[in-house]
Amino acid sequence: AILVCTIPVLTCAAFAAFPFPVVAYLHSPLTVQLPPLAQAPFLRLILRMANDPKNHIVANTHYEQVMAEHSIGLRFPVIPTLGLYISASYTGYKSNDVLVFDRYGLLRLHIFCSAMPDSYALRLVGLHQTDRKFSAFS
Repeated sequence: AILVCTIPVLTCAAFAAFPFPVVAYLHSPLTVQLPPLAQAPFLRLILRMANDPKNHIVANTHYEQVMAEHSIGLRFPVIPTLGLYISASYTGYKSNDVLVFDRYGLLRLHIFCSAMPDSYALRLVGLHQTDRKFSAFS
């Protein structure tokens, strides 16, 4: 058996005591959905799991890779989510606005916006720039 955990990373803690290999696929910062007092013990647990040769931890993006490295000092490999239907096209509403949904706050949106040159053809917007129901994008 192989155990797989992903969102939230907290679910990986349930597998730590089992003798089976664990594959953790990081899609969010390690301490998401953890109260502050639980963060340090959880990071120590993830570090122990990462150092166990039977387990494998990979990040979905370089952003998650860097966040994990900052949290526990280990650099995990990146395996991006496979995008199926890459030849699909959308012929509905045309807009240069791209909604960035960030359930952890505005950190990712600010990172993306700071990385985009002023000449970039698309404009990144967050929930605070919509009607807060996403109906502006449906």
